[in-house]
Amino acid sequence: MTKPIDGTDVYVTLPISLRDAILAPAFPFECTRQWLCSTCLGSGTLKAPPPYGQVRCASCKGHGSVGHTQTFSAEPSPGQRDNRTMQFCYPGEGNCGFNGGKPGVLYVTVTVTPDERFEIRGKDLVCHIGYGELNAPLPTLDEQAPTSLTGFGVDIFGVVEAKGLGGYQRGDSQRGKLVYRMAHHDPSESCGKGEEGAKESADATTLAAELLPSLDSLEKALDTMHGPSDAGHREGIELILDMQRKVLARHGIEVIPAVGRVFDPHWHEAVAMDSDAGVPRNRVTRVLQTGYRQGPRLLRPAKVMVSG
Repeated sequence: MTKPIDGTDVYVTLPISLRDAILAPAFPFECTRQWLCSTCLGSGTLKAPPPYGQVRCASCKGHGSVGHTQTFSAEPSPGQRDNRTMQFCYPGEGNCGFNGGKPGVLYVTVTVTPDERFEIRGKDLVCHIGYGELNAPLPTLDEQAPTSLTGFGVDIFGVVEAKGLGGYQRGDSQRGKLVYRMAHHDPSESCGKGEEGAKESADATTLAAELLPSLDSLEKALDTMHGPSDAGHREGIELILDMQRKVLARHGIEVIPAVGRVFDPHWHEAVAMDSDAGVPRNRVTRVLQTGYRQGPRLLRPAKVMVSG
């Protein structure tokens, strides 16, 4: 008796936008799998009149299976959505088995293409607004988000938080916050101030040197907290992180935007290549160490991974 042979698994990577990751009800995609040949039923051969005996099946060219393209729809369940990546598994939807063997599994990895307008912090999205852009149209992902900060409740640190309009984190079915953070310092204000401006710049550099190691430690701690049980700890650490960044912002020191941006050697330091990012070449896909600047002056470049 011929031994059953199970089908092999199929792996699909599906890139989607950040907006779709948050708002789309499902993620459609096409997948080509091997189906059992309906002509030879997987044997790869057909009976022929004597003296030929067995001949190769013309439908599958002797392979016993044929390629079949089908449209699927990955529908995330509550708590499955994530700002970065999602996993889906479909048992029995892989390649066909032979001789009664089971079909394989279809594994789908959804990768979220970074949006250069937003920095991802857990399930929260942060948008950095440049100086003088208070009345400018704001980057948004859905219609509920504010389109302008005019008349909006901007706090003393120049921060607007819209709850429930951010993104998602795996294991949490509730949307995070959409945070607009404005620059607190116009670089042109220091121009023409002579010694006073130089002293302010030196003081800010000293402050950054004292705070950056602490900020780096907090960010590393956040990188280790991904589960639902870490939500409380994440919120506390993010609060401390935001408070320290606000102190820097009052001195004109800002985070260098990186993820989703085109690699800029003036602001970014490439430390690794990312060949599986699913994004155009020369884009920053991940920040390994946050960079900071004071107006046009670089304090520390962002150490990043770049798509290759």
